[in-house]
Amino acid sequence: MVGDDANIVFIEFLKQLLEIIKILSSGKGGIPKDKTKTPKQPKIKFGNLTKKDFDKLKKAGIDFKYITVPKEKLEELKMTAKDIGGSFFSTQLVDGNNAVIAVPSQLMDAVDAAVQHITAELMKNDPSSLIVKDGNSKIDENDMKLTTDVLRSHDIPVYSFKSNDGKYMNVVPREFDGQYEAAVNEAKAIKKQLDGIEVTRYEQTAPLDSLDFIADTLTAEEAQELYKAVSLYGSDVKFCRTDSGTAVFYPKEISETVQRAREEYRASLEESEKYLIDVTDDTVTMDVEKLVIEEDNNSYFVRVPNTAALDYLRLDKSEVELTNGGKTLSMKLDMEREYYVFDENKMFKSTRKGAELAKCYNTKHERANKDTQIYQSGNNFRRIDLYSAEQNRLISLGLNKASEIKTELLKQGISPKAVSKLLKDIDNKLPDNYKEIFAYSAEKTEIVYADVPNIGEYLAQSQLSEQVVGKAVCFDELPKDNGGKCLVFDKSENVYTVLPILPRLEVMNKLSEMGYSELAAKEIADKVIGSYRDTDKQKIEDVKQEKSDIITNSIDSKNPELANFTYYCTENSAVVVQESTDSYKYMEIDKGMPIADVEAAVMKNFDIKDSISAAEIMKQLAGEKIIEAGKPIKAGEVTVTPLSSSCIEISKDGNSAIMPKDRIDGGRLTAMGVTDKEKTVIINSFEKSEKAAKHPERQTLQTIKNYAAEAREKINAVKDKAKEIAKSAAAKGQDR
Repeated sequence: MVGDDANIVFIEFLKQLLEIIKILSSGKGGIPKDKTKTPKQPKIKFGNLTKKDFDKLKKAGIDFKYITVPKEKLEELKMTAKDIGGSFFSTQLVDGNNAVIAVPSQLMDAVDAAVQHITAELMKNDPSSLIVKDGNSKIDENDMKLTTDVLRSHDIPVYSFKSNDGKYMNVVPREFDGQYEAAVNEAKAIKKQLDGIEVTRYEQTAPLDSLDFIADTLTAEEAQELYKAVSLYGSDVKFCRTDSGTAVFYPKEISETVQRAREEYRASLEESEKYLIDVTDDTVTMDVEKLVIEEDNNSYFVRVPNTAALDYLRLDKSEVELTNGGKTLSMKLDMEREYYVFDENKMFKSTRKGAELAKCYNTKHERANKDTQIYQSGNNFRRIDLYSAEQNRLISLGLNKASEIKTELLKQGISPKAVSKLLKDIDNKLPDNYKEIFAYSAEKTEIVYADVPNIGEYLAQSQLSEQVVGKAVCFDELPKDNGGKCLVFDKSENVYTVLPILPRLEVMNKLSEMGYSELAAKEIADKVIGSYRDTDKQKIEDVKQEKSDIITNSIDSKNPELANFTYYCTENSAVVVQESTDSYKYMEIDKGMPIADVEAAVMKNFDIKDSISAAEIMKQLAGEKIIEAGKPIKAGEVTVTPLSSSCIEISKDGNSAIMPKDRIDGGRLTAMGVTDKEKTVIINSFEKSEKAAKHPERQTLQTIKNYAAEAREKINAVKDKAKEIAKSAAAKGQDR
């Protein structure tokens, strides 16, 4: 028998391996729009693991990856991999085109090289038989796992390996080219759908639809403004430091007050953002083509604009800068300096201060047009322009103290909150020498921070509630208990569910109930498990450990042919394992398989000789609800239960025996207390019918019922005939 420790490791291996195998029979992927599940055809799948490989597996710590190759190349791969120092554990489906290979992670490169070698040889010997999917057809590494799962689901044989650019190149037999392209497109469609899935792990303190608090994150400025606005409410509104900044936390009953304050701030922010701020400083610009009259080695002779071509300046080249590709001269005007002014003949006219000359430059507002509403106040040169494109309105103010600018802006009907924001934005725009004149001092409130334990959890719950409750459809009921939860939100379908911390298989089952295909459910489950915390993973491992003693079961029988069998069950299948001297054979049976098919597969795969041994396995699987048990037939106080196509179980008064239907042992029935009358019904029902049936493997439960009913009718007919004879004899005696 498989030892307890080895059994647990082996079952863990099978659970991982079968997760891959299941993909091969999962049918088409995708998320059905109507959320209805398409039933798939149940299958029986076979595998074999040598004990030598099993020992390697335990040493490898079950750290391996999977690849797929056409099954006819499996032996060649084994030999090639061995030649280059690789090894692996393998399984293949008897009804598929592919072999699924489990490879220790440290040997993946060697096996990958072996696959490339086989492919290269095949391309060399028969190039027309394969199509190489390279160039734009390569698959990104992040998409390869999903693509491979889809290819396996359609049983498309393919060689896959990573190319030098990090992408995966697939090689497919020519006859599968169309199917391959369709499967790749399907994988892309599934990926697009999965991109719309959001998964959030949070710690629930109350059901999402009945939170008694609100928590939200704030910008630094909003926190300042909101703190000032709600300070009247004291400790009811709490401000907290978080890793991402400031959060606010408050009871739901004052949400209207808090929300109103936030809306007022947002409105003022939107109002201030309507204005573009331009600062005109002491830099003047001159169009070289229009204003530069003459240039020598040391200076420019330029015309002063807006003087009717009467005034000119001579500017030293050290004072000016050529910009805009040599098309523009720019310079800083010194407002206190006396500049020499000349006429067009370069004759000295007078001196003029920079502040006076400044009036001739930069007089046009660049953003304004003929329809712009302009309000102008103060110095025409050093100015601050605020332009609203929405209103086509320009407010042009001479540089002054912030308090004076504030007064002007309030006069223009801008709200106080928006003015405060604009003053700060203006100060950020001003050069340092102008900041001294502006003399802006921001009004700052010192926030008093509160200590709210687990504020991050409150934030997550509040934001999730705001996102989905009442705005999306909830599948199933929201959990009411507190503790770790995971919200899965399908944005494309506007549907969500909240799951407790569950193992992967249970997550997949819940997603399947929602209508997701097995492929989609598996990918989403990966996201869910990926969001788990270390404590979640430990909790699941603890549960697994508690259940480890019931994962595997022995066949309930004293039958020596079944002594080396164990099995374990999932919700949708069972795996039966047979240990021999050098290997473990295993067979996965999907729920819903016909009894006759399971019996034939068990006898063939496990080399079972006695049909009664197979029937005992059928009895065990029927008890686990994997296959549908035959309906019992009553014959007096005896119960006859069909177990397989060839065997029945006969029970009476707590005693039972399994027998072939065509060789019912009357002596054993007598020993069990079966009466001659009951025995006659049983023997006539099954023995005669089996002899007459040409195809016993096609025997159905209804046929068995019909045989039994037919036998009872014949017995009753004999009884009636005997009564008639006895009655007739009595009548003749009276006549005499």
